[in-house]
Amino acid sequence: MNAAEDDISGVLTEFLGKVVGDVDRLGEGTRLMTDGLLDSMATVELVAFIEDRFGVEISDEDLDPDNFETPEAMVRLVRRKLGESGR
Repeated sequence: MNAAEDDISGVLTEFLGKVVGDVDRLGEGTRLMTDGLLDSMATVELVAFIEDRFGVEISDEDLDPDNFETPEAMVRLVRRKLGESGR
C-alpha cells in the first residue's frame, strides 16, 4: 500500500473499529459481512461515512457486497471513487 492508501485504510479501520467494537479484530482481509461483523445498518452508516469523509458518491452499482466484504476492498472502492472525482 502507498501512503494515500495507508491514510484511507487508517480512517476506515478507525471507523470500522467503532462499528465492530474492537479494532484488533480487523485486518486487511477480515471478512466483515461473512463473519457477521458488518450488518445492513452498519453498512448504511459506513456508506454515509465514506461519502462524508472522502467527498465521494457511492452509487447503487457500488453497493455490491464485494465492495464492503473486507477493509482492503473498501480501500479499493474509495480509491476508485476518488479517481473518478479527479482527486
